[in-house]
Amino acid sequence: MKRKSGSIIVRAGRIFTPESGFIERKALVVRDGVIEGIADRPDAVGVDNAVDLSSSTISPPFCDHHLHFPSDDPDEIDAMAEALIARGITAAVDGGSRRAAGLAARKALEGKIDVRTPGFALFKAGGYGGYIGRGVRDMREARSLIDELISMNVDFIKVINSGVFDPATGGITNGGFERRELEEIAGYANDRGLAVTCHANGDERIRDAVMAGASAIVHGFYVSEETLRMMKERDVAFIPTVNALNSLKKTVQDEKDSDAIDRLVGQHLSAIRKAYYIGVRILAGSDAGPSIIPFGSSFLEELGLFSKAGLSTEQILISALAATFEPGAKADFLVLREHIPVRVCSVLQTVVSHDVPHLL
Repeated sequence: MKRKSGSIIVRAGRIFTPESGFIERKALVVRDGVIEGIADRPDAVGVDNAVDLSSSTISPPFCDHHLHFPSDDPDEIDAMAEALIARGITAAVDGGSRRAAGLAARKALEGKIDVRTPGFALFKAGGYGGYIGRGVRDMREARSLIDELISMNVDFIKVINSGVFDPATGGITNGGFERRELEEIAGYANDRGLAVTCHANGDERIRDAVMAGASAIVHGFYVSEETLRMMKERDVAFIPTVNALNSLKKTVQDEKDSDAIDRLVGQHLSAIRKAYYIGVRILAGSDAGPSIIPFGSSFLEELGLFSKAGLSTEQILISALAATFEPGAKADFLVLREHIPVRVCSVLQTVVSHDVPHLL
């Protein structure tokens, strides 16, 4: 590509893009804080307005595809954002809260972190979901809440379709809708231009959500290979939150409960490995929000567990990225050390001057 006068050249040892993987001896060309494109590195040799990262790998910033903003307090939102940005996360998908705190976070963090939120989740009255959503008894109430969420300008609809893992029993607690109800909810939301993401555990509940038209499954504990193949066929994303599952060990004292968590973590890592080889779209999400799952650092721990599950470095990065290096995109990127994604060293944000930018 032809470099325009006044452009800033970022020379990199390797550049990672979701489309091409790692490409060597290239340069990122930036002008006025946005990306012009990727050029051959020799084009950048000898120019004054160059940033030399030729010993490093750079990539687009990260997106935490599942977390919870538990508070709408501005100071607390700022602290959450600081923890995310320090780990290279510039986009986040909120999983909902009863008070719809994600809406306040989306507004407060505009220009800093791209937040997508469902406001609050929908759950079947009498089952799990009270911490992150509002219960409905029938489809009339479900449609009413979806209309309310639309009026709040949410980005998608979140539905709770199961309970959570109980280490004491090894099973999933009560929660979720009948498939017919899920189909009605998804159809009503889809007709109004909103995708539906489902919290779902237990293979039957996961499969019901897939069949009903969910765009993504969050958690997915005990998912079967058959259901994973169905997810591939229907292009349903898998957000496995395996680190959140592993973090449950911080809450138990009984060794049997800890062993039960370890067994399911091992089983879930195997499911992630199967999903990878089947070709299911895997997205990294921390489930941060509870005190035992801190913002930012837990996302990097999730990437480390993806590596343990057998995902390649390229696949881990693809699962974690918020964007790509396309012309016109904001010129934020990560500097990766040793090409290992869980060792994010720094974030280089919006190159706007000829000086070497400050590395956070």
